[in-house]
Amino acid sequence: MLTSNAFATTVLLQAALGYAAGGWFVFPCNAAKAPLIRGGFKSATLDEQTITGWWGRWPNAAIGISAGPSHLLVFDADKKHGTDGVMFFEEFCREREIELAGAFITATPSGGRHYIYCYDHSINPISSSVGRVAPGVDVRGEGGYIIVPPSVISTGSYECLSEWSGSPITAPLELVQLAANVRNGTDSEDKKRSNASGCLMYQMRSVASTPEGGRNDQLNRAAFILSPQIVYGYLAEDEVVEGLTSAALEAGLTLEETQRTIQSGLQAGYRLSQHAAPSESIDDIICTDLGNSRLLVQKHGMEFRYCQKLGGWLVWDGSRWVPDAGHKLMQCAKEVALSLARKGEEAGLIGLEKWGRSSQSRARLEAMISLATSEPGIAIPPERFDDVDHLLNCMNGTLNLSTFKLQPHSHDDLLTKMSGTNYDPVAKCPLWLEFLHRITAGDSKLITYLQKAVGYSLTADTSEQCFFFLYGDGANGKSTFINTISGLMGDYAAKMRAESLFIKSSDGPNNDIARLRGARFVSASEMRSRPLNETLVKDITGGDSIAARFLFCEHFEFRPECKVWMYGNEKPNIKGTDEGIWRRVRLVPFVVHIPEEDQDRTLAHKLEEELPGILNWALEGLKEWRVTGLGTPPSVKDATIAFREEMDSVQQFIESECEMGLAYSEEANTLYSQYRSWAAGQGITQLKRNDFARALDKKDFSRGRDPRTSRHIRKGLRLRNELFAQPVPSTDPEA
Repeated sequence: MLTSNAFATTVLLQAALGYAAGGWFVFPCNAAKAPLIRGGFKSATLDEQTITGWWGRWPNAAIGISAGPSHLLVFDADKKHGTDGVMFFEEFCREREIELAGAFITATPSGGRHYIYCYDHSINPISSSVGRVAPGVDVRGEGGYIIVPPSVISTGSYECLSEWSGSPITAPLELVQLAANVRNGTDSEDKKRSNASGCLMYQMRSVASTPEGGRNDQLNRAAFILSPQIVYGYLAEDEVVEGLTSAALEAGLTLEETQRTIQSGLQAGYRLSQHAAPSESIDDIICTDLGNSRLLVQKHGMEFRYCQKLGGWLVWDGSRWVPDAGHKLMQCAKEVALSLARKGEEAGLIGLEKWGRSSQSRARLEAMISLATSEPGIAIPPERFDDVDHLLNCMNGTLNLSTFKLQPHSHDDLLTKMSGTNYDPVAKCPLWLEFLHRITAGDSKLITYLQKAVGYSLTADTSEQCFFFLYGDGANGKSTFINTISGLMGDYAAKMRAESLFIKSSDGPNNDIARLRGARFVSASEMRSRPLNETLVKDITGGDSIAARFLFCEHFEFRPECKVWMYGNEKPNIKGTDEGIWRRVRLVPFVVHIPEEDQDRTLAHKLEEELPGILNWALEGLKEWRVTGLGTPPSVKDATIAFREEMDSVQQFIESECEMGLAYSEEANTLYSQYRSWAAGQGITQLKRNDFARALDKKDFSRGRDPRTSRHIRKGLRLRNELFAQPVPSTDPEA
């Protein structure tokens, strides 16, 4: 089987060179079909050296073909927005007895097809068009491009459906006439297409002139605004992507963030356009607060959501939903008010102009925003956010943890988190592996365990119902380990104050608990031998919903999906002796001490550069965990057993202060009083009387009564300072 790089080197590059040798002008595209080079399809070439250089830089790039200079006429029949272009095109050909044999036919990832013919545009140029020859059928000619096999993009692959050898046949006259006869629409339709072209030019100028700090938002908004024009056939997606990419690069954005942002805006607009008209008419504007709020939602509705229990407004930043700390929604409301005044002035409608100016007041703007909360699709319950368990949002897309495929960021996923790295399936992490070998003293079983535990922590799964405690003296790598994984997890990581995991007197609003919503990796340090809040730990790791609230906000319920990783030089105090708490404990020993002269002060920064590779390491751990489960290596098992014995203060007391024997007994009050004195002397947290009694019950020291005094006793043990202890028969086993 070919590896990804081998496939790219042996297949994609050779295919690109083959197309160029046949006279087709080639250029590279990314997984979203956007050009990877400045100039886009206008920079397509036949030059072998240039093409080899492109695919050397982007070995997995899709192969783009510029239709005009390649003398191609392509009918792009698609299945989208409820229209079956393949059916329309092939029915057109059947009715006119046009043979499809001889055309190069491609299956596209969306279920559509490309029908590719030869055509010399120097004689009578045919421009690209969208949906004008038939519903769902676009023309790719002069000024257009296509993706060709064996390219693979984010939604799938391009495949040949016909014999591809030599050149395709020359386009039949009927199809040439069909493609050329694009001015058979109404004057109204032509005007809309002209307006759409003007809108594209305006948005390109807006993007190109936007200063640093607002460029991504402006680009996302431009793509969103232009998307209905694509859906309704007034613009080609290719020309929109090409135009906005050129403008964004001119503004100073990188090619990667440009392509990601454009696709995010387009996809958001496509979804909204299925339910809304491409633009509003002046006649449809309602001069009321309600009308303003609906106009706000129509223009910017894909950019914001409302959730009262999560603090109010959230805005889309191109890859996730974040709190509207920058008052972006108010900026959108101001834009709506200004546009109303401008439309009124341009149309000579004094009433509309006055309403637009009035809408710029604080009261009208706040009313516009307030009423938008009740518009369909705007208010979202908290449980809807981050509820897709198999998704991990990365900087360059959303990784599906079921298929391990990267998909574009999507509004509809309702993700509020993002990991701290890109997903790069070929990235390595040699320094990280060396670090793990050093801090575990080469314990391969422990390294595999940590790999599976981190892979498990990538998910929203809590089926292991456990928490990890990394224990050891200083300078042993546990802090570096935790901090590196926290950096990898990004927003999916949460730092929890150790105090939140301890027993405390008050239980008011705890932001630490509320912040666990959506977190998958939670770390806490400096345990300081204080009593662990075992009930809280059981709730967090148990898989059931818990209630929480932020300060000054309402309560909400969520299902914790976090894996708790504690670490420190001191162990927490676990008073419970039941399996309900101890089956959850995983004590991971860090026994290696790294001398000061061997410590690398820049290690954290170096490991940060390996985060894409560390993500791949964790994903391998996830795959292994799904097959074998977490398991427990000997070092963790032994350390956890020793920890449990250490935490059993009653057992320690018995071994230190008591003698055991079937004939022995001790007065219960005396026994508990002596336990308290011993615990105080040892600096150990004392169990309450009832807890002490239950611990003795579990150790099979049965209850009874002294027949002489009727006082409660415990049978099977006595205090060592009782020199004349006598066996006492029990008369009340229930006492």
